[in-house]
Amino acid sequence: MFNNEALQSALQQPWTSVYAKVVALVLVYGAIVHIGNIAGFAGRPWLSTPLLWRGMDVALLSFDLTVAIALWLGRKFTPIVVLSADCPPTSGSKTTSRSQQ
Repeated sequence: MFNNEALQSALQQPWTSVYAKVVALVLVYGAIVHIGNIAGFAGRPWLSTPLLWRGMDVALLSFDLTVAIALWLGRKFTPIVVLSADCPPTSGSKTTSRSQQ
């Protein structure tokens, strides 16, 4: 469905790399806005906002930062993949299927 090699080669191109960094900067700005909302700089105290609003501030803050870092570094940009992509497998781990058990 998604060709990781195509993404990696695209991010190596000069203009695509610059574009990814510009998008990363826009996402960092969005993260700063969410931090401002949480800190209460938006004009109303954060705890007086609806619970859904607060939840979305936290969710979008983590998404913005994760995707911005991934784009800046030229990596895959889904939060789960970014956080687990560089973890080497443990030396003693074995994968077994149910048929082998």
